[in-house]
Amino acid sequence: MVDYFGELCTNVYESDKYLAGEKVLKFYLLFVKHKAMKVI
Repeated sequence: MVDYFGELCTNVYESDKYLAGEKVLKFYLLFVKHKAMKVI
């Protein structure tokens, strides 16, 4: 049940977000120091 609400909350949160354009993505990737680093 908790997994379901977690997925549901994620879907609702992401419903009004857009995919980052190339310029925006490159900017945020500047902060990634290691390939294994997670970016949210």
